[in-house]
Amino acid sequence: MHRGVPARAFIRHPHSEGLPHLFLCGEKMDTSCCQDLLIFKLYQRAKHVYSEAARVFQFKKICEEAPDNTVQLLGELMNQSHRSCRDMYECSCPELDQLVDICRKFGAEGSRLTGAGWGGCTVSIVPADKLSSFLASVSEAYYQRSGRNLAPEKESLFATKPGGGALVFLEA
Repeated sequence: MHRGVPARAFIRHPHSEGLPHLFLCGEKMDTSCCQDLLIFKLYQRAKHVYSEAARVFQFKKICEEAPDNTVQLLGELMNQSHRSCRDMYECSCPELDQLVDICRKFGAEGSRLTGAGWGGCTVSIVPADKLSSFLASVSEAYYQRSGRNLAPEKESLFATKPGGGALVFLEA
């Protein structure tokens, strides 16, 4: 337990203090009900979660409308997401931040941590015409120059395309 937080804060149920419910209604996010609750950075965490949900709605809308600058718009949403994960939810780490920066430096329109954070993987959106140089540059900058002996991880740098999502196959 963190010494700066009274032990009783770890056992109190937040609803016992009349914590109003957070809500998501369409695209409206409301975190005002928890802005004064500083224990466990509730406002900061809730603001990340709701802003991330808003970005998902925005991402979907951009994909549906497919404007000429779709890749740039989606990339900026990914960049916003990473900043929020790093600064508001605090689930990034220096290695992930470094990898995201390297990806952006070498041609990714957007890059962010993926999964739970705290180490692991990034996902980047890269224009097709920059893909080969992007993969080579990221491999060089992150793996080879760093002196990391990460042979299996070097194999983990790969390109993919978006798919149609999860499917359930039913036998007839």
